[in-house]
Amino acid sequence: MTLVLPDTNVWLDYFLPARPAHAASSALIARCLRQGVTLLTTSGILKDLCFLLELEQKRWLRAQGASPSERQALVARDQAHASTQLVLDNSTLVCGTPNSARMALKLTSVHPDFEDNLIVAAALHARADMLVTNDAQLLRHSPAPALSSEDALAWLAALSAKQAPAP
Repeated sequence: MTLVLPDTNVWLDYFLPARPAHAASSALIARCLRQGVTLLTTSGILKDLCFLLELEQKRWLRAQGASPSERQALVARDQAHASTQLVLDNSTLVCGTPNSARMALKLTSVHPDFEDNLIVAAALHARADMLVTNDAQLLRHSPAPALSSEDALAWLAALSAKQAPAP
């Protein structure tokens, strides 16, 4: 069983077509689901995803020159909730532990972003085969195996080819 933990930015790329890594992240999530890869997530990822998707919807409305009406704000919230529910329905929730929180604090000497470190600690705690992130800094500093969406897609393709039965 292959375990993959997509970072918040991968899910944002998946749900928001205007983001640069949308195609790779969408293909990655689709491939994970097709191949039976177990997607992992954390409550922190879900919280951030829901908040940022709602914020992005409202930002888009403002960019169109309109302040979001109460109805539009509710629709933005409902869409963010539905997207978050989709992630939850297709992922296994990895819970943090006191040890993973301590590990995240210790990792700040290598990578200063505590939120990223909580995700790294969750990946290590869950023994994820791969943490997928499009955060260049995190890719450089992660002690957990980590790839970008594009590289993870190639990794899964190679893994699938390796596991395919010989003719």
